Amino acid sequence: MKRSRVILTFPALVLALTLAQAALAANYWICPKCDRRVSELVGDMCPYCGYERHVHDWAPATCVSPATCRTCGETEGAPDPENHVGTMELRGQKATTCLEAGYSGDTCCSACGQVVEKGRKIPVADHWWEAGEVLQEATCAMTGKQIYTCVVCGRTEERVLPVDPAHHAGATELRDSRPATCGAAGYTGDTYCLDCGRKAITGRTLPATGRHDWQAATCTAPKTCRVCGLTEGTPAGHPWDAGRVIHPATCQVEGVIRYTCAACGEIRTEILPADPAAHRWDDGSVLYPATCTAEGVARYTCTVCGETGTRILPLDPEHHEEPLALRNERRPACTEAGYTGDAYCPACGALVRPGEIVPAPGHDWQAATCTAPKTCRVCGATEGTAASHEWDPGEVVQPATCGAAGRIRYRCRFCGETREETIPADPDHHAGGREVRNARAAACEEAGYTGDTCCAVCGAKLLEGTVLPATGHVWQAVVGTARKTCRVCGKTEEVPSTPVAVGDIVTFGHYEQDNNTLNGPEAIQWQVLEVDEANGRALLLSTHGLDAKPYNDGFKEVTWATCTLRAWLNEAFPDAAFSKTEQDAIVTADVDNSRSQGYSGWDTDGGADTRDGIFLLSYAEAKRYFDISLENTANIPARVAPTAYAKARQAWIYGNYKTADGDAAGWWWLRSSGTSRDYAAGINPDGSLYDRSVSHLSGYVRPALWVRLDAGSIRLLE
Repeated sequence: MKRSRVILTFPALVLALTLAQAALAANYWICPKCDRRVSELVGDMCPYCGYERHVHDWAPATCVSPATCRTCGETEGAPDPENHVGTMELRGQKATTCLEAGYSGDTCCSACGQVVEKGRKIPVADHWWEAGEVLQEATCAMTGKQIYTCVVCGRTEERVLPVDPAHHAGATELRDSRPATCGAAGYTGDTYCLDCGRKAITGRTLPATGRHDWQAATCTAPKTCRVCGLTEGTPAGHPWDAGRVIHPATCQVEGVIRYTCAACGEIRTEILPADPAAHRWDDGSVLYPATCTAEGVARYTCTVCGETGTRILPLDPEHHEEPLALRNERRPACTEAGYTGDAYCPACGALVRPGEIVPAPGHDWQAATCTAPKTCRVCGATEGTAASHEWDPGEVVQPATCGAAGRIRYRCRFCGETREETIPADPDHHAGGREVRNARAAACEEAGYTGDTCCAVCGAKLLEGTVLPATGHVWQAVVGTARKTCRVCGKTEEVPSTPVAVGDIVTFGHYEQDNNTLNGPEAIQWQVLEVDEANGRALLLSTHGLDAKPYNDGFKEVTWATCTLRAWLNEAFPDAAFSKTEQDAIVTADVDNSRSQGYSGWDTDGGADTRDGIFLLSYAEAKRYFDISLENTANIPARVAPTAYAKARQAWIYGNYKTADGDAAGWWWLRSSGTSRDYAAGINPDGSLYDRSVSHLSGYVRPALWVRLDAGSIRLLE
């Protein structure tokens, strides 16, 4: 059933009864049926309800219960840890492998969980070898190598493979081979291994061919049998090409021509006689260039003998003398076209390049000014009349505001003359300061107002404020009473007392969680793991990862007693999360750190026991409350999501693993040691047991604490 939000306090009635009972005389007994005082003089029967006292028939104490009266059920003393009433069961068994020793398991009482008889270690087993990769094959002359791997622990071992006489892997040699000829059989030869010297492959006989294998006649030899060498006929002779001149003959030097046989490539050369007329003239040089009125002269020289010669260059009608004469040139005026002039050759008088008409450019007017009409800058002609002043848009010298007029200055674009005008006051231009009026703070039961923003000069409202909702009371319980008090206004209210039960979600203390420090810390939600009514206390565990911190600042061997996370939880965290009243409600408890609290498979010493107000769960406690184990990887109740504040401080989340609420989960610390003291136990995102380096930064902190039920500081979550 969902409970309403209440504060648990110590019942005032119990306190009154306790005080009253202390005042009674020792010669009275209390009837357990009607709770009335009965004088010892009356005897063993209550005169009010007829209840008759009896002599207790005590059943002996067991490992889970104290001595109990078989008649009335009253208990006395403490449980007897040596009297086990449960069945004996085997726990902590571990199979032996080649990697690590096994464990036969501890014999435990199913009722109290105590170890009655310790188990024994089982020695490490032999490796389970499996043949693997061949590193080097065995041959006829060498042993080989092969890897064997243990399928359990992964250890590898290299073993020798014996020599294989049939495996010839090295170089071979062909012996006793001979080809078959036209009239004699041949043999392919036997193949011998050069490593071991033994015959690897026996050859085969090749039959005689029985016919000649003629090779065609060449330029110098008749046709020949390729097998026996017999010849027949005559050589074919050289088919010479047309020849290629290697060095041409000149006026003084003989030349050389080379002929090549198209069949065999043989070469022969012949001499070409010198040719007196075969001068090699250079490109020549112009002594006198040809023009439109005179021929030119060019000189050429033989590059072999040096003989020179001249040649007349014909007239060039396009080559006119420079400079050309310019005729009929005329400059343009504002309203009259001009002419660039005709270019004539001064030698032949021919028109080389006719001129072009230059259009009249028109007047280059200068704009009229305030005192003169527009004027041509070239010819000085005028047109029209003088212009009046042309004022610019004006420059605001002093802007108008809601409380004062302004001034604007105009300047003539032509002559620079200035004039000023007054700008009337502008009721929409608030140039003075702003002030907030009519503001009031929100109270616990009364709405507030942010205030109106007004002009400090004219008082006009510039921005209307908004209504602030009432804040509501911030209740703080009073220790030992059934009343709660508002921290803000001091109002008090009666609070009905309702006990908590295992599995309830309660609020206790405040800590930053939404990563928005402007709205203050949020109420911490806790899951009730255990209720100890005899001692008036409850064990709480935070429902979220409140922060992300390493188990210890630095990688080294530590225990819960010496790690920095324990110091932070009991020194800095209480002042950050709890008021003075709430801190007084936290019970300082004995924290067991013995080997029994850790995972037996790791068997790591957890260090000295401690006394802490705030602590982390051990492996044994996590297993008791959440069924934690190495194998339980679908353990949704053990999965936890971090707060936004914890994520901002490097808390990891894993999208593949979801909590019961559908949030992405991460891993959280336990106080027990891991496989060694530089590793600490933790709960994986899937809810299973694991361990990580004590200096790991991404693990969640889920504080656990015992709180007094009579303190009135715990509230059931609405």
